[in-house]
Amino acid sequence: MMRWNRDRSPELRLAFQLSMILWLASSTVVTLGAIFFGQMHTVSAYLIVPITVCTAAAITTLLFGPVRLLQKRRAIVAVPAIIVTIALAATLQTAADYGTQALFVPIFPGHVMPDTNPKLLLITWTIYFALYTCNAALLWLSFVAHLSKTREIALTQTKLDLAIADARSAQAELKMLRLQLDPHFMVNSLSAISTLAITNDERAAAEMADSLADFLRFSLEQSDGTEQPLIDEIALTTAYLSVEKIRFGDRIRVELDCPEELGQALIPNFILQPLVENAMKHGFNSAMGEMSLRIAARAVDGHLILTVDDHAQERRAVPAAQGLGIGLANTRERLETLYGSDAVLITIALKEGFRSEIRLPVKFAIHDSNDARAKELA
Repeated sequence: MMRWNRDRSPELRLAFQLSMILWLASSTVVTLGAIFFGQMHTVSAYLIVPITVCTAAAITTLLFGPVRLLQKRRAIVAVPAIIVTIALAATLQTAADYGTQALFVPIFPGHVMPDTNPKLLLITWTIYFALYTCNAALLWLSFVAHLSKTREIALTQTKLDLAIADARSAQAELKMLRLQLDPHFMVNSLSAISTLAITNDERAAAEMADSLADFLRFSLEQSDGTEQPLIDEIALTTAYLSVEKIRFGDRIRVELDCPEELGQALIPNFILQPLVENAMKHGFNSAMGEMSLRIAARAVDGHLILTVDDHAQERRAVPAAQGLGIGLANTRERLETLYGSDAVLITIALKEGFRSEIRLPVKFAIHDSNDARAKELA
């Protein structure tokens, strides 16, 4: 209730300000005319003026509600209803005027009761009908002015919300770009290349340098757009894992399960990389012996489901890696920014490992008519 009063107070204030201006102006004109023609002889005649204004204020209060409610109705309903309301207001005002005159007769000696023949009553009623028609028009204008202002405020709020959303999106993108080049990964990779070169394993050093160069090239090429085909994201992840496989050798087994028809499915740029890095930091650091990493994609009921699983038969307790969970939190934020409630990141503890699963609406980059199957899945 407090909210309703607060929202309506400017509208009410403007409506009654305009109404009082109308009635004060009309009363002033009538009073000056009566004085000019010598009709204001008694105190009671002057008292009629403020009483009429106060009565009009009370009746205007009754007029406000119906006009406000009828504003949003169709014209075929609103116009007749407002005319009936104005007629009722004019009738009440006429009755109030003649009732006041009758009340003053015994109170003020010399006060003369106006003639109450039907013709004069009709003239009085017609004058008040015209005044209340103007009053209703002023009320309507105040509603329109308030509605226009409300819409302007709503538009401003919408623009503000969009600016906040853009800022959140930009912040999420910056966090994503920050994670593209993991400093620990870069340092370890360069250190490994240096070690291979020193131990005269030139072939492995060259292969690792090439894989690292591929990863950096993919990172730079794919960091400009919001979305990219899944096949490009897989290529980036493969380049990253190629470097890790050279570093750790047979301790890592990688499995990719991406159906060909999903290759052109669009996903957020660099969305898999934090999941894979999280699996390496958390899974590989705790794995005793070999660890398998499986990256899979499938389409189910209009959603693209991406999973990153790490498995190790034996694990040891290790302290959580520094920054662990930041990549997943940023991934959740990016998904929420881009898709709202239509996308989600789920993390699941497995018996021998950990799973990160992304679900988002499936859509495709169609390049030619041969991609009909992909279009059907969308």
